[in-house]
Amino acid sequence: MKNPNNRRKMLKASLLTGLGVALATLEGSLPSKIMSNQAMAAGNKEEGKQIGFLFDQNRCTGCQLCVRSCKRGNTWEEDVVWRRVIQDPTTKNASLPRDKALLSLSCNHCERPACATVCPVKAYTKRNRDGIVIQQQEKCVGCKYCLYACPYQALSYGKSTGTVSKCHFCFLRQDEGELPLCVDKCPTGALSIGEMSFLKRRAGTIQQIGNLPNPAMVGEPSIIIVPKRNHPT
Repeated sequence: MKNPNNRRKMLKASLLTGLGVALATLEGSLPSKIMSNQAMAAGNKEEGKQIGFLFDQNRCTGCQLCVRSCKRGNTWEEDVVWRRVIQDPTTKNASLPRDKALLSLSCNHCERPACATVCPVKAYTKRNRDGIVIQQQEKCVGCKYCLYACPYQALSYGKSTGTVSKCHFCFLRQDEGELPLCVDKCPTGALSIGEMSFLKRRAGTIQQIGNLPNPAMVGEPSIIIVPKRNHPT
């Protein structure tokens, strides 16, 4: 039986031969590559819906339960992070604790995902019925193209397996009618999910806070952010 790690090493070696050239051209070429990848988003709109996250900064207390529940439930590899809670950079100089704001971030399951665009082994697929971006980790050769392409730094490289992994939106739980672990365990309701069209009607269309990337330029992330009151968006 062939060792998948040997195959992974061979493919990775051949891919890394051209990595220097790829990285040199990635910054300039990626936006056009993402914007030209219309088939994936078009298929999603025709055949299904786009599920996304809603994050309310007014409700988040920084308890990290969303992170811990994801880590326990998905048994993250050492040094791998699928979700993180960080301070909103625009409030780092706030003098009062009540004026500080947090962000809970993971893969945003973009309409036009950069990871899928650049992956040379087609390890990423986007489900038509709900827009969830799923990575088939057994296909990953560890070239890290997707890692560099993701504008939200939502992917992690595991040294022990030599592969990249990310949030899969607990799609198996959702298929059974259950909520993703991060949402299910959030004690304040700061993190929720829903169809993007509904979330936008309910909470507005803000997808960019502080120094987060421009949504239109990075593939339309499936996340809506409710900013902290009096937040300088």
